[in-house]
Amino acid sequence: MGLDCIPHEYPCAREGTAILVADEDGERINCQATIDADRCPWKRESARRGTPVYGVLGVPCWYRGKAGNWMLEELASFGPPGDGFYGETTQEEPGPQLSPEYCTELASWMEDHAEAYAALHRNEEDGGKDSIETYRYAAWWLRFVAEHAGGSDTWY
Repeated sequence: MGLDCIPHEYPCAREGTAILVADEDGERINCQATIDADRCPWKRESARRGTPVYGVLGVPCWYRGKAGNWMLEELASFGPPGDGFYGETTQEEPGPQLSPEYCTELASWMEDHAEAYAALHRNEEDGGKDSIETYRYAAWWLRFVAEHAGGSDTWY
């Protein structure tokens, strides 16, 4: 089973910079046009951050949560908070499955355990560089959606 994490609110829509196009279903965001016009918050903010792991539909600001959970499983003995990229295990109110607070908590936990993750990957051909960059991106993405998207919803 897959797991994709989708910004609760698309950052470009929230910021008011999305380029919209009309189709038979109404208006939708044209991601490529928004990126090309330099109006995409994800593109603007992600340029200096790790290696992206895209969602199944290739929308750049989505995150492939399954990849994030694989990384967290490697650190299971350190007890990551909640249910990883699936989000909080209990929700009292409807809304994002990864609340902004939860995203920030998980990002902080990941940053606090980055050295442990890096140690697991130092024997790779590139010294773990790709794995570490992918890990750094996951923590950055969590902070990004906490600040720019009101958290994240999940789709699986």
